[in-house]
Amino acid sequence: MAVRLFAIFCLWLLVGLSGAQAATLTAALDRSTITLGESATFSLTFSGGSSENVPQLPQIPNLQMDYLGPSSQFSFINGQVSSVVTHNFTVTPKQAGDYTIPAFTAQVGNERVTTQPLTLKVLQPSAPSQAAVGSGSELAFLKLELPKKELYLGEMVAAQLNLYLRQGVQSVDGFQLTSFPGDGFKIGQRVQGNNRQTQINGVGYTVVPFLMTVSPVKTGNLTLGPVTANVVIGLASTRNRRDFLFDPFGMAHEQKQFVLATDAQPVQSLPLPTENVPANFNGAVGSYSMSMSAGPTNIAAGDPITVRVQISGRGALDAISLPEQPAWRDFKTVPPTSKLEPQDALGIQGTKTFEQLVIPQNSDIKELPGVSFSFFNPERKAYGTLTQPAMKLVVRPSASAAAPAVAATGAKKADSPPPTEDIVPNK
Repeated sequence: MAVRLFAIFCLWLLVGLSGAQAATLTAALDRSTITLGESATFSLTFSGGSSENVPQLPQIPNLQMDYLGPSSQFSFINGQVSSVVTHNFTVTPKQAGDYTIPAFTAQVGNERVTTQPLTLKVLQPSAPSQAAVGSGSELAFLKLELPKKELYLGEMVAAQLNLYLRQGVQSVDGFQLTSFPGDGFKIGQRVQGNNRQTQINGVGYTVVPFLMTVSPVKTGNLTLGPVTANVVIGLASTRNRRDFLFDPFGMAHEQKQFVLATDAQPVQSLPLPTENVPANFNGAVGSYSMSMSAGPTNIAAGDPITVRVQISGRGALDAISLPEQPAWRDFKTVPPTSKLEPQDALGIQGTKTFEQLVIPQNSDIKELPGVSFSFFNPERKAYGTLTQPAMKLVVRPSASAAAPAVAATGAKKADSPPPTEDIVPNK
């Protein structure tokens, strides 16, 4: 009986497959227009069969396509077996523009099927207008702020990227920068500051600040931004009152993804003055003070002295180096080590300490020459030089000098006594 039933099943399956529909392949995009920072879903749907492997899509410049996985559906209607297999991909553009996803061809069984090409338009995100912000219609928006628009080459300032969230936003998740154009700038690490509250035309906003250092590395008219970012925010649920049984405390949220953008900020980068440049200037830009200590100061020639130079202030402290000190020509020097102690999260203000060993070469040296450090102050628009006075030293002759020889006396050295015998003969 079991054998008979199995034979009937095989016959039914054979009849069903023989009446199966012809293989087709369809390509689709869930959206044909997106904004840079968003992603679209590209799908390849096989009807009447499926490719044996995951479809390999062609490489498209500035378009990243990641495989999400397949979904399948099978049906048996009026003696016909139909199957639909869909392969889904996430499409993420890297820049704005118009893209063409070319026709795709696949082998399904004994048939070769081909799709139609598709087009995807990627728009450049733009900052909301002042009118839209003032009306309170924007749930979230970004704003890039600089302390000034005119910087000297190498000058470091703190830029602030502010995320504004309108009242009513319940949660924020997945804030991610998608682009930060800054050709001609060195941009430091992003640090989140403390949230604050503000009002715009009577509408309350929570401001989430992100701080970073910005420093021009070339001169001319530069542009910082526009900065773009993605953020997912949770809004209070708009369900009706019948949902009270499932959400008695009103904690349900509706999540929505936003693509945000700032306006571009023009910056004029000025070259450093070429007049009155100190001889030992090595590129330091900022406002600084200096202190120095050394010891020991009473040593022998050839012994090391540890010199500590501390430079404190505001500027690109990590890029500061101790300049050459030509007055130390009578000393042998070892390359200095340095340690940075920032006083803020950005490292734009703090102290950098240099330690260097200097070794006097002879006992004629009476002092350790002073140290000088030069920098350009962008606030005063002038160069400055810091100096520390010379320090008195006592340098003794080297302790490793040869000891004087002892003169021989004229007395004749006594002969050595004969060795004592251990065994004395018995007479």
